[in-house]
Amino acid sequence: MTELQTDRHDIRWGVVIIATAAAVWLMMTARELLIPIAVALLISWVIDALANGVQNLRWGKFQLPDWAALALALTAMVVAMSGVGILIGDNAAQLVERAPEYERRLDQLLLDGAAFLGLKQTLNMSGLLAMADLTTVLTQTTRALTDLIGNAFLIFIYVGFILAEERMFDRKIAMFFVNPEREANVRKMLEQITVRIRSYLWMKTLTSAMTGLASYVILTLFGVDFALFWSFLIFLLNFIPAIGSIIGALVPAVMALVQFGDPLIALFVLGSLGLIAQFLIGNFVEPRMMGRSLNLSPFIIILSLSVWGFVWGIAGMFLSVPLTVVAMIVCSHFEATRPIAVVLSSDGEIAKTGGPAQPA
Repeated sequence: MTELQTDRHDIRWGVVIIATAAAVWLMMTARELLIPIAVALLISWVIDALANGVQNLRWGKFQLPDWAALALALTAMVVAMSGVGILIGDNAAQLVERAPEYERRLDQLLLDGAAFLGLKQTLNMSGLLAMADLTTVLTQTTRALTDLIGNAFLIFIYVGFILAEERMFDRKIAMFFVNPEREANVRKMLEQITVRIRSYLWMKTLTSAMTGLASYVILTLFGVDFALFWSFLIFLLNFIPAIGSIIGALVPAVMALVQFGDPLIALFVLGSLGLIAQFLIGNFVEPRMMGRSLNLSPFIIILSLSVWGFVWGIAGMFLSVPLTVVAMIVCSHFEATRPIAVVLSSDGEIAKTGGPAQPA
């Protein structure tokens, strides 16, 4: 490599580093704007996948037209989200109603634990709350709920516009690019992103539903209060890599401890959820279903969880895998960033057109 080529190589990597730093700064600064857009894109992909699945169902020679399949998928999504909202609202109200009962049980657990450890001074639930800045906690919680409701409405609007614009997207790409080779490359990149993210969302939703169903059976057998609510929470947390499944097993176990006051029952609940609902499905069923469809390094998945969590908070943790897949595919289509795609991949095999060299 000549000195001129070395200088060009260094300049190119300098531009990549500066562009990456600028992109991270922009995502952190404009997170309130970008997070709803990212979530809306994922929801639109899910709706498209549902619409394609419905359209592939045939009754003899009859097949639903595109608009009918899309309308049916959109209706199913709205009904599902409404059901989730009702479930959360009802269970939150019941939890607030039974809070004094749980507080008394927790006070007794703290007393028993202090007696077991030989402590002379003990704290009750009121004391623990007094130690915290309750006003700040309530303010932050109220603000988070307000943002959630506002973003839900905004996301719904974004999804509607994205679905409405989809029909004109191909035409816009054709008019945007003069070079046919660049147009073909961009189309290939977008196709890979769509296929990968749809596949991931479908498989992850299916395995998370299996985990949630198994958790519901376990929690119901043990008689844990609000089993359906905790099962839905486990389903949701399963979308967060690594730590989501751990938190999903711990929260109902703590609930069982408060409800029954017996550490042994709580350990049985934790062990059952961890072994059956999390370990077996997470380590055997999910890898077989996912296969090599993502081609992401396990270490990169954990690292991306931390990075996106730092950039976008809890929303970034949920979106970490899809966002990293998109970053890998985009990087693989440019020579300057191709080494980044190789690092992000699980085996280093990145085809010239992006994505894994071998089919999933």
